Amino acid sequence: MVNILLDWLNINEEPFFSAVKKYIKPTDRVCVVAFSFKDSQAQSAEDWKLLYDGEDSYYYHRMTAPFTAHGISEDNISVVNYFEDTTEAAKEKIEGSDILVFPGGNVGRMMDRITEFDLYDTIFNYRGIIMGASAGAVIQLGEYHAPIYYNEHPEFRYCKGLGLVDGFYLEVHYKEAEVQKDSLRRVLREREKPVYATFNAKGGIIVEDGRVTPVGEVLRFDKEGDVK
Repeated sequence: MVNILLDWLNINEEPFFSAVKKYIKPTDRVCVVAFSFKDSQAQSAEDWKLLYDGEDSYYYHRMTAPFTAHGISEDNISVVNYFEDTTEAAKEKIEGSDILVFPGGNVGRMMDRITEFDLYDTIFNYRGIIMGASAGAVIQLGEYHAPIYYNEHPEFRYCKGLGLVDGFYLEVHYKEAEVQKDSLRRVLREREKPVYATFNAKGGIIVEDGRVTPVGEVLRFDKEGDVK
């Protein structure tokens, strides 16, 4: 099992391109679970299409460019449509892919929609490459922390993730801000597990058969006193 947890979906840039290229083939089929949009961004199929569907949509090139850089055709990239796909269609897209992608956005709403579509078992039993950025990275954890500096989280809390990887926590978009350091200290104190902090747009980790490999700018903290 290979899980790729990124700060941004920038595998078309170094050092991430070189780090992941051994896992990606030009013939691979990619499925993007586009469930991480905020309610304010899309309330209809038309809104959703403006975000994800077609070359003129907001996220289209952010979703496709990372994979076309590895030789994958845009025709081999499918997107799960929250408003138009049925549960059966969503499962078919996921099961028919080689790389499953969770994009950034609102991790809580992404989890809600995965539950609504009854996709948990399909995702948990997936045997391809699983990749995510930002919210799409932390959702892969068994439990993730929601820091107070995210606009959608008015207070610090722990949330249940998909449980695809476990044994550590992840702090994305790390900028060494004091509020982030407070968050790290709290997790280390209360959960007593290591925390990986990926610097904003510059870091990520690859988890292969339980072994964690940092890529780019990443810090690992093992105890509260490590956070300076």
